[in-house]
Amino acid sequence: MSQTRRVFEERGGHPVANEDAVSILVELESGAIGTLLVSQMAAGRKNSLTLEIHGTGASARFDQERPEELWIGQRDGSLHLFRDPGTAHAGSERFSRTPAGHAQGYQDAFNAFVADVYDAIDGGLPEGLPTFADGVRAVQLTEAVLQSARERRWVDIAPAAAPASSDQKGTH
Repeated sequence: MSQTRRVFEERGGHPVANEDAVSILVELESGAIGTLLVSQMAAGRKNSLTLEIHGTGASARFDQERPEELWIGQRDGSLHLFRDPGTAHAGSERFSRTPAGHAQGYQDAFNAFVADVYDAIDGGLPEGLPTFADGVRAVQLTEAVLQSARERRWVDIAPAAAPASSDQKGTH
């Protein structure tokens, strides 16, 4: 279920046709619930992306404006984990372009994505690269959010299809 708002009728002297904020309430097939807020009008935020996941035993928080940190909360205390290529999972090495202590950010992620695209064009299968099916799914989700806001009701979305096996060429 979602709601949208257009807060500003113009930006930079030009009329605004799209929403400035979207609030989404989700219920997963498992019964878990979640909220999402997408805003282009949050004062003081510069393309912030914050992800929080809360469970009964632990919670995690990532804030793009503090890209070197991951907060893990547990019942008996909290941890701040910092990016350190020396202790990171071996599969993450290709994403660590700078030494620990030198912040990575948006441009680094974009550069890594472009490198993965070139690898895929050359026949590689880089793990985590979005597929055409992922793009279709994003469009389906966006359409459901807009439909829910327009019709002011819950909109059900079919579960995503299982991903193709990573050993199949041509899926990227």
